[in-house]
Amino acid sequence: MYAEGVSPAEFPAAAYRFASWLAGLAIARKHSLQGVLRGMQALPAEPLAASDIGAALFDAIPIGLGDFRPNWETCWPTLKPHLQEFLEKIGTIAHCGPSFVNDVLDHTERLAATANASDTIGVVGSVASRVVRIPGAIPQINLGPGIRSFIAVVRPERAEVGQLEVLVDQNFSSARVREMIIERYLREVLSTYSKRAPCSMIFGTTTHLIAQKKLISSFIKFLRERSVGPLLKKQICQAVMAQNFVLPIVETGVISTRLKARSRTEQ
Repeated sequence: MYAEGVSPAEFPAAAYRFASWLAGLAIARKHSLQGVLRGMQALPAEPLAASDIGAALFDAIPIGLGDFRPNWETCWPTLKPHLQEFLEKIGTIAHCGPSFVNDVLDHTERLAATANASDTIGVVGSVASRVVRIPGAIPQINLGPGIRSFIAVVRPERAEVGQLEVLVDQNFSSARVREMIIERYLREVLSTYSKRAPCSMIFGTTTHLIAQKKLISSFIKFLRERSVGPLLKKQICQAVMAQNFVLPIVETGVISTRLKARSRTEQ
């Protein structure tokens, strides 16, 4: 498609992306942006995609820092004011809308928070992140003030299944995150648990279904027809992801203790 080169109409957007990459490099190295800004003055006004500019900055900053896996949580407070100043200037040159600066910063924060995700909660700007492993229970997620979104990086074993962003509002909770992971990654959850802990899965699922009397008829249908309906799939995942049912082996004493504890809780 590029046998005759790139269309001249695509040049301004490409030039802005490249200028942003150079700016990210300079900001990370604490160099002046005068040369970059001077070159940008010759570019025509062009509607810019916040995601493109954010991605360019995110790509350049680690190179400028000399660290391909920087700790974004610690370096972001220092970088953000300089990035904001640059974005305000590029927004003026390109005649971008009033939300351009915040949109680019938000997108860059999401990329950084995702890259920064680990087994503990990390925060980059107003975005929190954490690795959520399956099999395993959804950990208790406690977020401080000023966090607008939470990104769960879902990983079975060492591979990564995907990412899930959850808006932090009055309805946010660990249970809500678990529900959303089940909805989006239902197949991966079932597959992982069936490989790692079949006995625990069967025990947990059966116990959970018995407790949910409304699903007994669905469970009987499943046994007869060997088909799983959407509601039953969801309940199976809820059972195997609940911490009470993650057992390496099925031991009578462990089962008895957990059932008694659960009975006391329900009472």
